Amino acid sequence: MMHQKSSQNKTIGLSKIMLLIGSLMCAIWVTAQSDPEITNLGSAINSDQIEYAPSISADGNTMIYQSNKEGNYELFMAHRDPSGAWSSSEVIESIKNFGSADVLIAGSSLSYDGNYIYFFASYPGGYGIEDIWYVEKEGESWSNPINAGPNVNSSGYEGFPSISADGSTIYFMRTVESPYPGKFCYQLYSSKKDKIGQWTIAQPLPSPISQGCENCPRIMSDNETLIFAAIRQPSDNYEIYQSRNLGGGKWSDPIAYDFINTPLDDKYGTIPSSGDLMYFNRDLGSGHDIYSIPIPLALQPRKVVNIQGVLKDCSTGKPIEAQIAIFKNGKSMGTSGLKSNAFDGNFTVVLKTGSSYEIKITPRGYVPYSVVYDLTETNEYGLINKDICLKPFKIRQHIYPLIDGDTTTASLFVDDVMLTDTTSMFVVEANSSYVVRIEKEGYKTIKQTLRIPAGTRTAHLHKSYKLAATKPQLNLRIVNDIDSLIKGSLLQLYDGKTRKVVYQGKLEEGLYHMELEYDRKYMYKALAPRHFYHQGELDLIGINYGKIINEDAVLTPIEVGAKITINSILFETASAELTENDKNELKNVINVLAQNKNIIVEISAHTDDVGSDGNNLKLSEARAQAVMDHLISQKVPSRMLTSKGYGESQPVVPNTSEASRAQNRRVEFRVSAVK
Repeated sequence: MMHQKSSQNKTIGLSKIMLLIGSLMCAIWVTAQSDPEITNLGSAINSDQIEYAPSISADGNTMIYQSNKEGNYELFMAHRDPSGAWSSSEVIESIKNFGSADVLIAGSSLSYDGNYIYFFASYPGGYGIEDIWYVEKEGESWSNPINAGPNVNSSGYEGFPSISADGSTIYFMRTVESPYPGKFCYQLYSSKKDKIGQWTIAQPLPSPISQGCENCPRIMSDNETLIFAAIRQPSDNYEIYQSRNLGGGKWSDPIAYDFINTPLDDKYGTIPSSGDLMYFNRDLGSGHDIYSIPIPLALQPRKVVNIQGVLKDCSTGKPIEAQIAIFKNGKSMGTSGLKSNAFDGNFTVVLKTGSSYEIKITPRGYVPYSVVYDLTETNEYGLINKDICLKPFKIRQHIYPLIDGDTTTASLFVDDVMLTDTTSMFVVEANSSYVVRIEKEGYKTIKQTLRIPAGTRTAHLHKSYKLAATKPQLNLRIVNDIDSLIKGSLLQLYDGKTRKVVYQGKLEEGLYHMELEYDRKYMYKALAPRHFYHQGELDLIGINYGKIINEDAVLTPIEVGAKITINSILFETASAELTENDKNELKNVINVLAQNKNIIVEISAHTDDVGSDGNNLKLSEARAQAVMDHLISQKVPSRMLTSKGYGESQPVVPNTSEASRAQNRRVEFRVSAVK
């Protein structure tokens, strides 16, 4: 949560006092005599008001500074053309308009790539009296100010930030109790970005830099040379010093900038990547203006080479925003703050001479790019213009439908669009999701979400899907002899081998749907009031996957003339003896009669044409009687039964073969009366 400011009027008053003091503290003052090497930057930048605290881009062509030329102190920007002339300065509107008119805005630091401006301000909603803020370049304008966050800012004062050339370290100052009466003293701090680009908790710079009273830090483009102001003796004023980062948290003993220090307070300067020129502000009798002065060779920062250009899409030419990583001797230099601009693709990389570097750019959706710059033999400042175009990175996702471990053909859909590519491949993007649907006759449809992780850099991805066979689908209707559904009918379905009941229940609509298993036989019995039941067999052995079985169980209404349908009782030639199979089949008739005791059934027996008519008639009568006797022995009331032999007079097929004669040797059951 942002800390609220206490005593706003007191704070603003203090800010104005600090601003007036800052014009003295963060300026470079000398006696009125002029130095022939000092150059005034001219009226494009300077005015009859105060200009101070300049900050320069890496190429030296863009300057941000502070001035009250339009009344309040605001940040201005100026550009230098190829001839070296500075353009007229323009106020940075987004910074000016973010707060009220009495907000203090000061101490700018233009990033070396020109894409960010860091500064401090007393905007409301911050963490303390003055906080460090920044804006990002958005084409020809700048974003609204963004607070640098609680790891940089505190409940007190933070000011005069300086951002490193790689964007990964920020230097600034905080107030401390002054060891020197009448002097305003500060302590210098730095904060580094972590791997995800967040500022870590700021830490004070160690001795020999920190000795109790420092001011106005400025890190140079070599990320090694730090310019700052300090008071080293009680009788001294601020002087400018230089210290170099030796690594491992150690800094060199500071060296005074005697070429520019004066008996008065000297505090602020900025140096472009060329390292040979310093911009500063000074009052030479005409007001506080910004000047430049050559830097002695011994005090110049380490030589660097600027690589700058535009990062864009090779296909569209559109700018690309991407992190830029720098590797030295194969080890990352931790440049998490370095990236190209989202609006125009501009980037600047600053490399110290004397080493070899690899620059890697790996934006999402593009082929990774890398380039090596060997600067081991380079000892002069250099500028390399290098536009880079990146090819869109295509991630090809391959889909493999499998049946029993082997690939198969199937209809493939991605986000409901059918793939026509015979390789079952489609192009995806990292950090995206796709709905994959696979269809194949006889198999269950697969529909799954395929997620491509962020940061995917593999050109070809492979994904297998196991297809599961669709079980046979049984659609069974229980109907009467005119094909009307019999509502409230009953169904018994059981395994044909084990006789285990698979389903038993009432069908309110006369319809039944179920998945069955492959390579099995099923038996079923359909029943309904006032109808003879129906038995059937479902043979699923060897059928195709996904087979749909449409079965009608036709129940015959119980009425005069209706027949009880059973498998035929086939007697041997000239025999009236029932076999065990015949007796088992008669169990179905017994069940029908037990459920329909209001009917009388005629048992009709028939023979083939072998033998005389008279003998066949007697034989048929004997067969009918044998069936009737068996039914009575099984507790069927005799009143429900009559028997009659028809001999060979009613064949169902011509007696032309032994097979046809076997069909004619039969027994039928017909309803002769309904009570």
